[in-house]
Amino acid sequence: MLINTVPVPWLLDAESTGLINTQATRTEIAEKKLAEINAAREKHDLFAQLMQQGVDFSCQIAECQTDAHFASWDRHSNEWLKSVQQAMRDMGFPTDAVEFGRAAEYAEPVMGVINTGSKQEERARVLEKHQQYLAYFVQCRLRG
Repeated sequence: MLINTVPVPWLLDAESTGLINTQATRTEIAEKKLAEINAAREKHDLFAQLMQQGVDFSCQIAECQTDAHFASWDRHSNEWLKSVQQAMRDMGFPTDAVEFGRAAEYAEPVMGVINTGSKQEERARVLEKHQQYLAYFVQCRLRG
């Protein structure tokens, strides 16, 4: 038995409209997810760069021998601290920015004679505390 079917244009249009709307919704969801992934990637890239700068400062501290070297290192270190804090604020984490700045307070002081070695050690300990807080921040806040 053969049944003749006649396509009804308005039913096809309704069906096509439904399919188009479904595809449009899926596209919007995919675009939003892609935008979130790209934003997270940009944040990770930024903080990876900031963390690498901290590592570079660790290596450079051993090269400081004179007060001028230490002054230059301190200036670059302060610029780095401000960059990290600003990035945290820009992401909506002002409390973390303050705590990152305060991390230096937890560095164990260097005792004894103040000489080049003790100046290097003091700065290295302070920088290490900042690096630890930055690693904590990335692990807790940028988990994605």
